[in-house]
Amino acid sequence: MPTLPQAALEQLWRTLERLLAPDGCPWDREQRLADIARHLIDEGHEWLEACNQGDRVGQVEELGDLAYLPLFGLQRLARDEGEAAAAGALQAIDAKLRRRHPQLFPAPGGAAGPMPADSAEQLRVWEAVKREERAARGEAPGLLKPLPRSLSVLARSQRYQETAAGVGFDWPDLAGVLAKLDEEVGELRAALAALPAAPPPGAGAPSSRYRAGLSPATLAQAQEELGDLFIVLANLSRWLGLDAEALAESANAKFRRRFAAMEARLAADGERLGELSLETMDRAWQAVKNAEAAGEES
Repeated sequence: MPTLPQAALEQLWRTLERLLAPDGCPWDREQRLADIARHLIDEGHEWLEACNQGDRVGQVEELGDLAYLPLFGLQRLARDEGEAAAAGALQAIDAKLRRRHPQLFPAPGGAAGPMPADSAEQLRVWEAVKREERAARGEAPGLLKPLPRSLSVLARSQRYQETAAGVGFDWPDLAGVLAKLDEEVGELRAALAALPAAPPPGAGAPSSRYRAGLSPATLAQAQEELGDLFIVLANLSRWLGLDAEALAESANAKFRRRFAAMEARLAADGERLGELSLETMDRAWQAVKNAEAAGEES
């Protein structure tokens, strides 16, 4: 079992003390807890990016960047509200972890609970203890609580579905997810059938002309069904053990890469975007896809 890297943590703590000293770094001394929280989110995304790219060196570096910020926050808290506040934050999370793992940390004088058979059962124990904690605080009952809006929409959607699945509100197999996906696509198609089939004539991108002719009232049903489809896609990602937000970002990166390659291919032939037919651009796009596929196979 790994041991606490106490010497390294103490060294980092001393470095932060020096940075936050009255004659320390002006920038660090200006940072408050809300600022540190934003930096923590940024660093978390950079760590995730390194993980998604399989960059082992980057993962380790970004994890170090990420690890220092909670210590930075504790230093800031200790200076603003006293050392007891910083110690209390650590004691509170330690107590919470122990409460939510009763099979490993029984209450004083009590017996340990049964060991969960798997992670799904452990999640149910965790959620049950959370509900008890909320009831003790006088909060209204209900499993799904609003998640921070700083989380992306797809991330929140996936988290909600994970929580619901933890109490058994889930499909029995992947076929159920796919059937729901087909159902939602069918409902979206039905809603879209009530909309114009094509944009009105005129200049500019077809999609721009199409949108200009729509009203909130005509879009209401399609908007609802499209939202439902996003939920099912997040659920499918969850079933596959994939991160919906990371998948969307990967698709964005692929589109940007292929579009840039298409643009370069056309430029090499003396052609410019904005002056070409869709058919010409689509041929270049397919050529880029074929070249990528050939490179993957070789």
